[in-house]
Amino acid sequence: MRGIWAWGEAVRALREYTLPMGLRRSDQNNYSVVIDDERGIAIAVATGDEATGMAGLSPTTRAVKGISTLLAIVANQAQLSLFSEEDMPAVPQEMAQDEAREDVVTWILLIHRADNEVRCELSLPSSMGTDGRINAWHERIILEAVPVDGAPLEIVVPEAPEINVDVQRRA
Repeated sequence: MRGIWAWGEAVRALREYTLPMGLRRSDQNNYSVVIDDERGIAIAVATGDEATGMAGLSPTTRAVKGISTLLAIVANQAQLSLFSEEDMPAVPQEMAQDEAREDVVTWILLIHRADNEVRCELSLPSSMGTDGRINAWHERIILEAVPVDGAPLEIVVPEAPEINVDVQRRA
């Protein structure tokens, strides 16, 4: 649950930051992104491995990605003409009915939480491995790491009145 919560918070923060700048949210096919229609780009959020945010290394996504990410990568390749049609990744027939957003190039905001910092990069995926993780990038924009002090966060539970519920067996 912790990973899903952190991902959801990252998506929420990305949307809160970018919507006032004219981007719009989209959850087409349950693939949460923000879209800049003027520039023709979409941004999704994913967690990355320990190579995230480090120049000279090639990160992968930490979790397996689904068909929506695969379709976004295929659309990226078509938009950027990275490959001839014969070299394009095959989309399984049972998944071919899902629609890719062919009008945008999809970038991934890749986030990795290390012991003493959070590293991020905005990267353009170009390939997904057979294990379902993004494993190659056309371009990477490495963002400045955010240091964390590692001190535990104290959570104060607000006082609430005790509630007693009278439960009786029905006859």
